[in-house]
Amino acid sequence: MESEIRHRSLHDGLTGLPNRTALLDHLGRALRRARHDDRRVGVLFIDLDGFKAVNDTLGHQAGDEVLRATADRLGHAVRPGDVVGRLAGDEFAVLCENVDSIADLATIADRVLAALEVPSQLREAPIVLTGSVGLALSGPELSGPELGGEELGGGEELLNAADIAMYAAKRAGPGRRMAYDRSMRTLLTNRLAHPDELRHILDANELIMLRLTAVSALLHAAHC
Repeated sequence: MESEIRHRSLHDGLTGLPNRTALLDHLGRALRRARHDDRRVGVLFIDLDGFKAVNDTLGHQAGDEVLRATADRLGHAVRPGDVVGRLAGDEFAVLCENVDSIADLATIADRVLAALEVPSQLREAPIVLTGSVGLALSGPELSGPELGGEELGGGEELLNAADIAMYAAKRAGPGRRMAYDRSMRTLLTNRLAHPDELRHILDANELIMLRLTAVSALLHAAHC
């Protein structure tokens, strides 16, 4: 009973993936191993494009089906040994150990994007969802003046860097990946001070929303 309670506290009930707490624990241990072995650790932060449109037009059960399918696709797209977790909502992350460069991490991200773009059937409707992926790699390029030039070696810092890169990718358009650099943090801070700038991020989601609304209307008419 105790082990079952602990398992539930560390795993997402919908997908069975490690949750944020468990992923950060994995990440902390991976970073300690990497420092000991002089290796690097990468994180992919994944956010589905247009997921809100699925919930709003096809319902939350359909949204749950998408999240379970996404978890399965991610598990098959990454390398053996990589850890896939669900952070919250339609946000997922992948922990990648033993990566030597951002190019290695980009290769994994490209497989993730390709897996997400495969068309699927949802409630008799064909849909194609894409994802926005942010990449962050442990190492000196994550250092910043707020830390006196020291490396961002903690799990939260690495995950946050990947999150910031994901928002940059989403702003560039659906189905893209971008690697973190320090200028992104400054740019995002400036945009948060001007909320109108953030509306551009929603353009792709609004387009997907319109497409799904049209599909939903056609299905409703066919069953009337």
